Parts: sequence; structure tokens; C-alpha cells
Amino acid sequence: MHAGTQSGVRVDGASGTVIGDNVSPPGHANQSGDRTNVIVGFATAGVYLNAAVNTKVTGSRIGTNRTGTTGMGNGVGVFVTGAGSNTIGPENEIARNTTYGVDVGAAGNRIVANSIHDDGSLGIHAGAAVGIARPTISTASLSGANTTVTGTFSGTA
Repeated sequence: MHAGTQSGVRVDGASGTVIGDNVSPPGHANQSGDRTNVIVGFATAGVYLNAAVNTKVTGSRIGTNRTGTTGMGNGVGVFVTGAGSNTIGPENEIARNTTYGVDVGAAGNRIVANSIHDDGSLGIHAGAAVGIARPTISTASLSGANTTVTGTFSGTA
């Protein structure tokens, strides 16, 4: 999906929707070797979850091309508002969007095991309704295949 003035995929008030591949193991590609979805070029959001619950967004490229190398961003990669219990991940590449990679305006949503990078502003933006402040990262170090990140967090988890 690409190039529009609104949102690429919009889910309004539904429950249990899956955007992407909910069946195959991690790293799955279809018979052509492609990732599940490429969602680019939408002015509002690539994926817009409006009062949706138990929705899963997985295995998609949002804001970037099929190879993940060129920016073709959306206004926001994934925008979540009005409800919780949604899962963004695993295996999404959310990159090169104009503002945020993921903008969460409702509590109780999970963002897990994605590659979120090179967006115009924050990779993940949590609105005031979420009630979580940003952590402060002090150090990040790589040792073999392990990455260790230390920092502080103040607020309600």
C-alpha cells in the first residue's frame, strides 16, 4: 500500500484484527521472499488503530521500502488511540516516517521486538494518557551478541 492523504490501514473499534502475518515463524517470507506488508506514503499514519483492541501489527515494513533502505515515510508509522491491549510487533521495521515511528495515546498497549529507527522525531512517543515518562539511558554496550543498556526511569510503570 502506498501514497494517500489519510491512513494506509485503519482499524476502528474492532477486536482481534491482525495486520501482517500471525501464523508463520519469525523471519518468515512469502514464496517470493517478500515481507508481509509494505505501508508507505500516507499523510496521517501508515497504520491507525482507533479504539481497536487486541489488534496485532506484525512482520511489516512501515515507512520504508521492501529492502528497508529508502525513506518513503508516513506522517506517523503506527498511531494508537482510544483503547489498549494491542501489540505492535514482533518483526516490524518502522522507519523514515515524518514524525514518530509509533505514537501511543492510550494505556495498555505493547510495543515489542521491532526495528524502529530514522524517524523525524521520537521512535516511540507516549502521549499524556499513557502516563509514562521517557527513560534516561546512561550507557549502552555491546559484548558479542549481547547488548546491555543501563539507565533510570521515574514515573509509573
